[in-house]
Amino acid sequence: MLSIKKILVPTDFSEGSLHSIQYAVEFADKFDAQILLLHVLEIPPGLTTEAVIHPNPDEKMLTLQEYLDQISKKKFDQLQDYLKSRNVDASSHTATGVPHEAIVQVAQENDVDMIVMGTHGRTGLKHFFMGSTAERVIRYATCPVTTTRISNDDKVTEEQLLLLVESEG
Repeated sequence: MLSIKKILVPTDFSEGSLHSIQYAVEFADKFDAQILLLHVLEIPPGLTTEAVIHPNPDEKMLTLQEYLDQISKKKFDQLQDYLKSRNVDASSHTATGVPHEAIVQVAQENDVDMIVMGTHGRTGLKHFFMGSTAERVIRYATCPVTTTRISNDDKVTEEQLLLLVESEG
C-alpha cells in the first residue's frame, strides 16, 4: 500500500510553484500528509550570505541571508495561511545552495515520501543553457517526484492565491 506522509514542495514563489502547491494539497488531503515548503536561495558567484546590503535607506543594513529570509518569511506566511485554510499541516524551510542539490538533500534529511514541484517546460537553447532543476531532482532524488507544468488554463497568480486564502479563511 502506498503511504505518503510527508510531501516536499520546492517553491520559488512563481506561478508554476504556486500551481504545484495546489497539487500537493490534493495529495495531502488524500493521504493525510504533511507538506514541507522549501525555498532555495541561490547566491550569485562572488557573494556570500554574509554580504551586507542596505535594501532601504530607512532601515538598518542587513546581511544578504537576513534580507532573503525576510522576503521568504513573508511569502511563506501567506502560503501557510492558505494551507491552514485547507486543513493541511505544513512547515517551511529555507536553504542556500544549488537548487537541485538542496532539494534532494532536504528531502533525504526529512525522510519525505514524495516531492511535488513545478517545471517551466523550457526547450531548445533555453533548456540547453539553463538546464532543468526538475530533471536533476528526478535524477538524484530517492523518492518519487511529481512534476507539474502550468498551462494557460491553469495560471495561478500570487494575488489569486491570496484571494483564495481570504475567501476560505
